[in-house]
Amino acid sequence: MRWHKVRNKGYEKMKREELHKLLFETLCIIDDICKKENVRWFLDSGTEIGSLREQNIIPWDDDIDVGMPRPDFRRFEKIAEKELPEYLHYCSFKKTEGYHHYVPRITDS
Repeated sequence: MRWHKVRNKGYEKMKREELHKLLFETLCIIDDICKKENVRWFLDSGTEIGSLREQNIIPWDDDIDVGMPRPDFRRFEKIAEKELPEYLHYCSFKKTEGYHHYVPRITDS
């Protein structure tokens, strides 16, 4: 199931399993891009804890957290917009008007 197909349901009304399936799909997309472009990345924060403790996403988690060494992040930042599927968008305060968060995100809106 893709983000854009369930978006109108409202995330708060989604079943946890549906949301986690979408998060995992997005993580696989990031992994594919990173493998193709030789970008190193790692799970971080709650996503890392979930992978170690649950061998899955933490049941109450609603996002995925990844990190990259700075040089790899710079490369990813340059390629993300052209490599992501059309329904996902790379947002950062440098590139996205009205985006005021320091940490970049990949989102469907």
